[in-house]
Amino acid sequence: MLRDELKVYFQPVVRCSDGRISSAEALVRWKHPEMGVISPGDFIPELEKNGLVSQLDHFVLGKVYQFQKFMQEKGLKYVPVSINLSRQDFYNDQMINDIFSYRMQSRLPGGMINYEVTETSVAVLKENCAYYLLQFRKNGAKVLMDDFGAGYSSLGMIGNFPIDIIKIDKTSIDRIESQPVTRSIITAIIDVCHKAGLSVVAEGVENVSQADFLRKTGCDYIQGYYFYRPMSEENFRDLLISSQETLDQMDSPNSQVSETAGQQVNSYNLLDLVDHSGQFIQVCHPEDYSMVFANEMTRNISGHPDEPYQGRKCYEYMLGLNAPCGHCPMKQMGDETEKEIETDDGEHIFRLKARFTIWNGRRVFMEYGRNITETKATQTRYTGQIRSILEALPDGQGVFHMDLTADRWISSGGHAQNARNMQNMESVDSLIRRIGSFVPTPEGQEEFFRIFCRDAQLKAYQNKQHQIVHETESYYDDRSIRWSRITTHLIDNPSNGHIESILYGVDISREAKHIQELEIEHLHGKQEKELLQKQVRMAMEMYSKADRDRRYDHLTGLYSRLSLNEFLEKDEKEQPKEIEAAIMLDLDNFKDINDRYGHAAGDRCLRALGSLLLNFGVSRKIDFYRYGGDEFVGLVRDPGTDLSKLSSDLLSEIRKVCVKYGNAEIPLTACIGITSDGKDCQAMINNADKAMYLAKHHGKNQGCTV
Repeated sequence: MLRDELKVYFQPVVRCSDGRISSAEALVRWKHPEMGVISPGDFIPELEKNGLVSQLDHFVLGKVYQFQKFMQEKGLKYVPVSINLSRQDFYNDQMINDIFSYRMQSRLPGGMINYEVTETSVAVLKENCAYYLLQFRKNGAKVLMDDFGAGYSSLGMIGNFPIDIIKIDKTSIDRIESQPVTRSIITAIIDVCHKAGLSVVAEGVENVSQADFLRKTGCDYIQGYYFYRPMSEENFRDLLISSQETLDQMDSPNSQVSETAGQQVNSYNLLDLVDHSGQFIQVCHPEDYSMVFANEMTRNISGHPDEPYQGRKCYEYMLGLNAPCGHCPMKQMGDETEKEIETDDGEHIFRLKARFTIWNGRRVFMEYGRNITETKATQTRYTGQIRSILEALPDGQGVFHMDLTADRWISSGGHAQNARNMQNMESVDSLIRRIGSFVPTPEGQEEFFRIFCRDAQLKAYQNKQHQIVHETESYYDDRSIRWSRITTHLIDNPSNGHIESILYGVDISREAKHIQELEIEHLHGKQEKELLQKQVRMAMEMYSKADRDRRYDHLTGLYSRLSLNEFLEKDEKEQPKEIEAAIMLDLDNFKDINDRYGHAAGDRCLRALGSLLLNFGVSRKIDFYRYGGDEFVGLVRDPGTDLSKLSSDLLSEIRKVCVKYGNAEIPLTACIGITSDGKDCQAMINNADKAMYLAKHHGKNQGCTV
């Protein structure tokens, strides 16, 4: 319903030199039926807060590809369109996969769908973001840094990330007319970007004075109300159609760099940017180590920043040595012209980039980077903290590592097989729900989630509480119920600034103090023997119920995959064999059902099929198991079964099923593979699976017996 209210708008970007449309940015508007148009600034932060913004970005991605495809199929000229990516998109595997999938499946030329990231996201995500941006570029897309100047701006960000285009934030453009310093900084930014091979877009241009200044400083492109406001898809399409003669289809805001760029650059402001870039920068001649340039941070590291470095050797000025130092980055270059290096001079640790380049017509060696001494120390403390937690653990239920800030599972392990089975959890809360499912009562499970859910852990951290402890009953691998002490440690990861959590459980059933507390709680006012017997009965009942819940699929009522695995283990060991044949069944078009009617309709279809298979199997001595998703396994025990007739009868029964969902009626069909071929039950299942895919190969709604 909400998707019907969301509309993708397009704001054209024009060439500064002649005002022609060169590209556009895709934006989103919410047209509420009662409240009217809701500003993105009002609803996007709420989506980000609730982890839903990636769904919005995915919606925009699909709409933009649909628009570009329409223009291409009509034989019309069209322009590149950029899409904004949020920080959460880089943690969303589905969103990232679809960015690459759309590109692979599309016939659009490279550079016609581009991606905008904010400098704040780049600064926070660091290496993770840089990796994906580089992959986007390899797939033909351009990368635009949005809101430049509004947050973490620095020359280091321009050089350290795969960026094609810089978009100067509107807050800087607004000050062009009133602040001379801002004009100087904008001029310097444009010049630096052009020298680095980047193009510049000025955002939020609203009047002729701003536009004239940007033209004079060599800005490449302008976006703002002065030329075009954001417009609907229909209006944008009409604008492009009416502008066909003036469009240069392959023009995009990094295809050219203005030759006049930087002629008016203020060198004082440029050097100020270099000094405050957050990095040390040093340049020297490789043949004699004589220094050419050192910024303020470099001079401060030397210990005597007020002494002139001109005419000095770098090893002399920086370290007080009379010969090149043993860790000299230049000596680590080998035959390479550019390299990432980490050096340690005994007092400082630096992570830097080094390269040979040309400076005023002469070959020089340049190194620039950051002092990571403190970062290394905090990383060492972080690693030591994790090690001390893990080494101090006795034999417990399991150990779980999660990133609370990114809301993602990191790892599951420990002594318990239950814990090692919990892999690839989609979020922190889904992991906590899964761990809590081993508490035997529904009330205990809800209490467990309330104490350890992501919000509760983050709230504890905000209250300067770095440990949460809870005692509860829990199932163990041997199916016993014991008292456990569940503990989570909240720690900081210095490499990304995230809050992480390590949760583990320890069996405390034998602790005398806790046994005494149990006796007081459970035996007060009654005979000890009677209450202990009652407690044993209750525990056995809870275990039986929990064991059944694990062995039966709750949605279909059939046996679960766990039951199948246990049967296969038993079948492998015991003789004679009980199973005569195996069935593999897969619903046709199940993904389409989910996509068209929703997952609730898909669940209803699975329940209907489960009921059919259960009744079908009872009269024919067949045990059916839910194998996963919409796949089912049947094990035939009757030695006199006609497999061809069995396949025909089962397909016929399935075809009779029509699931009602709302006003819709959903017919069911399936593909079936049946075989008695195989040295054991597992081999039969594998061969039945192959037979099923052979049936699929010949079309849907078929069976294959081998």
